[in-house]
This record gives sequence, C-alpha cells and structure tokens, in this order.
Amino acid sequence: MFIYAGKCGDAGLKCPKCGSERVRDVIYGYLPFDLSREKEKGNVAWGGLFMPDDAKSYECADCGERW
Repeated sequence: MFIYAGKCGDAGLKCPKCGSERVRDVIYGYLPFDLSREKEKGNVAWGGLFMPDDAKSYECADCGERW
C-alpha cells in the first residue's frame, strides 16, 4: 500500500525556495512496481515507509526543497 501526501499532477506549483516549476509529488509507504520506476526516472520523490505528522507533499527537482 502507498499513500500520496499531495495530489498528483498539480499544475502551476513553484518551489518556494528557488522558484522552479519542476515539482514532484512526495510519496510515502511501500512503492508498487510502476511507482518504483517513476522514482528511478525522477518523476516522484519517496518520503519513506511511514508518513510523519509533518509530512511534506512536494519536492523541488532542482534544489531538493520539500514543502
């Protein structure tokens, strides 16, 4: 089972740190094969097996900032 912290495909998001529009969803939990492949391609970010109380929903592909 996996859990999305954010909505997949949010358009128009910008990194609050660097302003980049290259934003990825942060995914928590066990990754199914297809999402594992997307992680390898850099299309999603993995937040770990467990979702913390202060879980971040997005990650900047350029600077690594999570929010």
